[in-house]
Amino acid sequence: MCVAQRQEHRLCLEHVVTLDPSSNVEEILMSEERFLDVETKLAYQEDLVESLNKVVSDQRRQIDALEKNYRKMADRLMDLSEAFEATQVEDAPPPHY
Repeated sequence: MCVAQRQEHRLCLEHVVTLDPSSNVEEILMSEERFLDVETKLAYQEDLVESLNKVVSDQRRQIDALEKNYRKMADRLMDLSEAFEATQVEDAPPPHY
């Protein structure tokens, strides 16, 4: 950042921090209202983020449980399939029959 940019940046910050002597009370009150409005919106946003985080966390637990059940069912199906195939071979009629 060059010297001119630093001075310009400092002037911008000073303008933000200090009140312009020509500003009237209505402008100050309006900026205070806007500030309160932004704070209120921020509080609602934080609450929303917290709520969404809880929903995502709950859904992750549900997905984990469903995946666990799916693996159990897939394993059980494989066991039953193997058992069924084994009984089919044993029950087959002899080739000369």
